[in-house]
Amino acid sequence: MKSKTFPLVGWSLVIIGIIHNAFGFIAGWPVLLDAVSAGLIGAWDRPATGVLFWFLVTGFALIALGLLTAQLERSGVVIPWSFITVLGLLALAGVVLMPASGFWLLLFPVAVCLIRRLRR
Repeated sequence: MKSKTFPLVGWSLVIIGIIHNAFGFIAGWPVLLDAVSAGLIGAWDRPATGVLFWFLVTGFALIALGLLTAQLERSGVVIPWSFITVLGLLALAGVVLMPASGFWLLLFPVAVCLIRRLRR
């Protein structure tokens, strides 16, 4: 499929972000409840709540990045090499430094970007 007709890279990033946040909400539910009971404001500076905060922020950032990428794909814009390089380096660094993590999932959109870019 052409990226103009199906935004595979963008939607894969959105799905990874949703999985990331779902896992964060499920695994971090007790921590989230503690933060809510503490009033949310200023409740994120403890180690446990800080980890959950950044976990969820990363998920929402992946969703936003995926929606933007999907829009670019739909409009026929070629994904820039800079984006592919940075996303690839992020994925590789995550896989090397934290092999038992979800960074492996980022290799899929990177691979799709590379394949599509090299076919042009």
